[in-house]
Amino acid sequence: MSSLEERKRIREREIDDARREAAQRRVLVLQALLAAVLLSGAALFAYSRIGDPPGEALDAAPAEVLGTWTTDMERYAGASLTIEPERVTLGFAPGAAASYEIRSIRREEAAVHRAYLVLYDDQDGVRQEMEIFVYDGGQLRLKNPFEAIWTRVE
Repeated sequence: MSSLEERKRIREREIDDARREAAQRRVLVLQALLAAVLLSGAALFAYSRIGDPPGEALDAAPAEVLGTWTTDMERYAGASLTIEPERVTLGFAPGAAASYEIRSIRREEAAVHRAYLVLYDDQDGVRQEMEIFVYDGGQLRLKNPFEAIWTRVE
């Protein structure tokens, strides 16, 4: 066998080896991508199941929280909170309000009040939560600011 034929055969083996290595790298990359997709899906599934807050899920806001609410607290003069079965509207001042679709609402009973957790997405698509405490006598408080007592006007 001539040295030219020998070099040709060695070169063909090197090319075959390089092709095999490239194929093995592609398989490893695909396996890593598949693993990442599966882990992401599992994490999203777990978050959607484990991330549920406590309490009973409701289809819509209950009658005891429906209506427009205001407070006498000076800091919130002109502000209002309107709750409809599937919307919440935050009135910042007369004529200035933002309305959001309620994504979910949950009820939890406590010794002195009923608590409702309202989840909605703000104008930027960021998930927001509003915790409402309803007391006998037709008053409610928000978790923040808790010191304001809201009464129904409509």
